[in-house]
Amino acid sequence: MQLQRRLFNGARHEEESSRAVKALYLDGKNAYATTPAVDFLQTSFTLASWVKLEDPVRSPATIYGYWKCPYLFRFTAFLNNALHIQIRNHYAPNDGLQDLINLYAGSPKIDEWFLAAAVWDETKNKVHLYLDDNNIGNSGGPSKYSPTAYNYEFFDIGLKRDSSETMKGYVRNLMIVNSTLSTEEIFNMRDHPNNEALLGVWIGLNDVTTEGDFLWPDGSHVTYEKWHANEPNNAYKYQDCVQMLISDGTWEDTSCGKRLPFLCEKKH
Repeated sequence: MQLQRRLFNGARHEEESSRAVKALYLDGKNAYATTPAVDFLQTSFTLASWVKLEDPVRSPATIYGYWKCPYLFRFTAFLNNALHIQIRNHYAPNDGLQDLINLYAGSPKIDEWFLAAAVWDETKNKVHLYLDDNNIGNSGGPSKYSPTAYNYEFFDIGLKRDSSETMKGYVRNLMIVNSTLSTEEIFNMRDHPNNEALLGVWIGLNDVTTEGDFLWPDGSHVTYEKWHANEPNNAYKYQDCVQMLISDGTWEDTSCGKRLPFLCEKKH
């Protein structure tokens, strides 16, 4: 799923010059954003986002999380010079505070885009961190994995809420996948600027509002369909927009974060 945002204190969407794409810009001066809280921590998940940290880098540079009592989780692009994921149970039986996962790994780039991803595999009791498609670190989980049960209303982008520290840089294509993605699948989430735009074009059709209910931008339902074989399949649970393949004119659902040309409808 891709996440809708509310912007605060000057946070804004703007075109980032090196990639010519719209991204959420946070100026490091109290700007941040929020999304509705998503209950994804209880089972296996993949949390991923494209990030560009600006020099001088702010530490911690939080990508996404809720980090104020009762603490839940934080995914940080830059903390102690590393990518970081931390998940906490605030009501642990002994001392009232327990880190279920606390992993640092890698060395994120400054002033360059990178794909940051955290993958929790409940079946193997292991968490992995990725920079681009490189698995840069992993760690075993606790004997009993039980994140804080709490009725959160929102999560933060770019903000460590307990200390009001904000990141400086860009965030785009923040997404949560309710499953464990492999290294190959992480790679397939990456941009491919040399060939991506040659594969297809946006036609405007999407099922962002309700999974499986494809609508045109004006809200009308689809009456003509030309799906590619085995499509739509909502692979990895985050494919909500439809592209037409240039090779044969058929349709497939794919990530809304792709950079593709688009078709326009002209009314006479």
